[in-house]
Amino acid sequence: MANITLDENGKISDNDELYKVLDECYDKDEYDNIIAAVLSVPEEQRSVKLRFRMIGALNNKEDYDNSMRELKKILPDCKKPDEIARYLYMNGYIRFMNDKELAALTYYEAGVNADPDNTSGLDLPAEVSECKEYVEKDLNELHEFVGKLCADIDKRCAEKPEKRKMSDGEFTVLLGLIPAIRQIPVTGGALGLNDFFVEFRGKDRENVAQWLETFFGFKDTESFVKFNNTSRGCNIAVMFSDVKAFFMGKPNFDVNTLKGDGQRAFLNACMFIKPIYEYLPEAGVIGWDISEKVGFSRLAFSCGIISKDDYLASMKAIKEAAKKCFSSSAEYMKSLVIGSALYMFASDEWTIKGAIEFMKQTMTLIIRCDLADSEW
Repeated sequence: MANITLDENGKISDNDELYKVLDECYDKDEYDNIIAAVLSVPEEQRSVKLRFRMIGALNNKEDYDNSMRELKKILPDCKKPDEIARYLYMNGYIRFMNDKELAALTYYEAGVNADPDNTSGLDLPAEVSECKEYVEKDLNELHEFVGKLCADIDKRCAEKPEKRKMSDGEFTVLLGLIPAIRQIPVTGGALGLNDFFVEFRGKDRENVAQWLETFFGFKDTESFVKFNNTSRGCNIAVMFSDVKAFFMGKPNFDVNTLKGDGQRAFLNACMFIKPIYEYLPEAGVIGWDISEKVGFSRLAFSCGIISKDDYLASMKAIKEAAKKCFSSSAEYMKSLVIGSALYMFASDEWTIKGAIEFMKQTMTLIIRCDLADSEW
């Protein structure tokens, strides 16, 4: 590598000839050469400007994982408004290219606030405008899909007027359809729908217990109960209830008291629920929570975390909650499927497209199951 010109801080000068080389590589789509050229400069001499060139090349190669790693490393060195704006733009770009327009919008808007005079030359207001258009399209798609989904569930449940009477065990396991067929990574299998008292043995039993403790934080009855009552994945209805109260003009809290990410999360949830609110049963999305709690109760029992008596008590309480909250299988199925979308939306950077795709997968499973033909 030719000698480079350093500035007063010992970093490569913004006027160094290397930038002409990088520009030529960019014009020829030679992104690997850009990365190699940046890496050829000693790390301690790489300026923020130069490192952004490599991040841009990684983005153009769609190597978003490495791009995110480089962005995390560069953040502490971004001091000037244009540097902060570019950092936020790069983060937004990655989200946008991965169909996470709402998350991208958050970064672009933050970039506008960080660099109101547009010293970065990125024209972030235009990015904000484009993102808003995509979000609006996503919300329209969400509304249309949920309307069709509910009509399809009603049609499916009307196919067999004579409903089948199930035992309490069969019925409750079926409420937990999604976790029942979800693969357990440490066993390579699933709980299934046929054995109410399924138990793992030997190494599988140890592995499942360790997996539950590591990833979900419960290892005994006390921690299991706490998980059931507080984990977001099993309590997505809490978010919905706050949104519902807000829509009804009787909010559970003053939204203006929320700060930063908390306020953004609540307003995003409101945005997501508004176009599908008319399709939800009175009980909202609690069907998702019921299904998940059935699944986790079965897992806790399957490896001895909770006793048989506690398991039976848990499953009975869940079944009674379902009966109390819903008057039909159709209502429960709608709540479960739409709840799955809200869960994914809240879990994956507020991604509307991702939530719709997850809802489609859930719908494919629930529409085929025996719940539609069971006596509620």
